[in-house]
Amino acid sequence: MTINLADKKILLIEDNPFMRKSICSMLYTLDIEHVVEASNAGKALAAIRKRSFDIILADYNLGVGKNSLQLLEEVRTLKLLPFKAIFIIISGEQTPQMVLGAMDVKPDEYLTKPFNAHQLSIRLKRNLLLKQLLCPIQQAVDDNNYAQAIHYCDQLLRQKTQHHLILLRKRAELALAIDDLTKAEEIYLQILQRRELPWARLGLGIIAFRAGHIEQAIDLFNSILQKTPLFIECYDWLSQVYQQIDQPEKAEHILSKAVELSPNAILRQKKLGATAYRNQHLEHAENAFKQVIKLGKNSIHKSSGDFAALAKTYNDNNKTHDAFNVLNMLRDEFRHDSEAEIRALLVESEIHLHRKAPKQADDSLNKALNLSQSIEKSLPKELLLELSKTCFLHKKESLALEILSPLIKNHIDDEGFIAEIQHMQKQLDLKGFSDNLIKQTKKELIDLNNRGVALFEQGKIEEALSLFENAFERMPHNQTILLNIIKIQLFKLKTEKNQHNYQKIQNQLRLAQELEIPQQKIGQLQIEINQLQPQHEKYAN
Repeated sequence: MTINLADKKILLIEDNPFMRKSICSMLYTLDIEHVVEASNAGKALAAIRKRSFDIILADYNLGVGKNSLQLLEEVRTLKLLPFKAIFIIISGEQTPQMVLGAMDVKPDEYLTKPFNAHQLSIRLKRNLLLKQLLCPIQQAVDDNNYAQAIHYCDQLLRQKTQHHLILLRKRAELALAIDDLTKAEEIYLQILQRRELPWARLGLGIIAFRAGHIEQAIDLFNSILQKTPLFIECYDWLSQVYQQIDQPEKAEHILSKAVELSPNAILRQKKLGATAYRNQHLEHAENAFKQVIKLGKNSIHKSSGDFAALAKTYNDNNKTHDAFNVLNMLRDEFRHDSEAEIRALLVESEIHLHRKAPKQADDSLNKALNLSQSIEKSLPKELLLELSKTCFLHKKESLALEILSPLIKNHIDDEGFIAEIQHMQKQLDLKGFSDNLIKQTKKELIDLNNRGVALFEQGKIEEALSLFENAFERMPHNQTILLNIIKIQLFKLKTEKNQHNYQKIQNQLRLAQELEIPQQKIGQLQIEINQLQPQHEKYAN
């Protein structure tokens, strides 16, 4: 397989006109004719929206506005980058922070200045060849067709290409995505028998964590970090384990280490801020949230919740003036955003309570309640929880429970969110007010599942489906109920070949993605559905 650079469309992003001209000259010596130039991230984004590029070469520093890593995050999030395209970061800097920051975002290549046309050609061809090889796999993953992705990967592995190790890694990741832990472990062990690679050892740690072998996972992650202390992804997994077993102090410690190494990763800074705040390490939380806001200025991950979190931290630390200043910033940055205004009003209400100004506190809460009722779309669950919490602070228990009850029913299978509810209960010293509701809801869900399974086993398929569909109408965010619906629809798809069943299950899979059902819970079902696809294509079309 050879790569012809002559027909490739390239976007060159470089704020220095002399350097831009120099790189253009190199590209032309490689017989590349289609080169579009951009002097900053804004112009580059406009160009990417207009046309498709095979290669994007971007200098790290692009002057005022986004840097190239922030641009890469944005085009990936917005799905503006074709699977076959490569994104290469160019930089004259090689500081650990810079390199680790790039590793966080994972460009296809990090090319250090100075370089010549021959070196550039080698890098371009190598990365284009790899992308060409992996493109069908990635396309299938994006289509949620994991059966096809695995088929492509296995097919390539049988060919024993020069990219065999990369394909093995991809195959293990696909196994993890569908919760095939046995296959993933087999591949990682196979790799480690030949060569000690930190990412393969990390894979074994992830498998142990998923399998519930917590101590084993912790030992594996710690051993990796002892040998490879710059392996940032391992810090993330270790902190996740500590969060899972309710050891937030240790989680904060691990996140702090990761942030010291790579301080410009905004999502990790958010996790650190939230964890430090939960631990009431207010100075630590304040520093993290301030960094989040700074990084968010040019990031697609910018959020009104970051400003609200910093204002709450200031308020808890008796920095009232600073808290109000941040709320003013929030309102300036997110004008005409109702959700942002609700966040601001809730924090404002807490500040007034802290200042012992109950009338102003009530006014702010009432405005937040009225605004939340006027919005047609449903608010994020964490904002509704904050609304409920503020009602409790105002001694409006019935109103708080009115908000909280559907939250518990809809998200009873989200262990992390239920833990947040219980943490709020403990924080406000509410003496187990939610425990009974959580216990009752879990029992109702188990009873519902048992009734549905009994109906299904009796051959009453439509009755079982109707039972779960009615329950889902009452609890439209409940992941367990939706999974049961998909399983029954899959049975119908196998037995009743018609267009309606196929289209319906595809819609439900899209809804599962919207509800952020973990891939490992849905992956095996997707494979079974995808395997039926060929015989149902005539219905789908």
